[in-house]
Amino acid sequence: MPTRAQDYDILVDARGLVCPQPLRRLRAALRDALPSQVICLVADDPHALIDVQVHCTRVGHVLLDESADEGVLRLLIRKREEPQG
Repeated sequence: MPTRAQDYDILVDARGLVCPQPLRRLRAALRDALPSQVICLVADDPHALIDVQVHCTRVGHVLLDESADEGVLRLLIRKREEPQG
């Protein structure tokens, strides 16, 4: 099922990129995002899901949803509310 633009604030299209580039693109978007904004990461590298899960757990962002369609991952990540200190 396609992700609607209304479901997220920022789109990061990392199709065609391999590990660790999708995560790097996501991290850059998260740095620029406001707290609680939602980023949609679209990637076709299957390792992207694992990388994003580990990063969210480590840093405190929330992986809201994950879906795959014809080898393309769509991940919705909510930026943590406050910086960890």
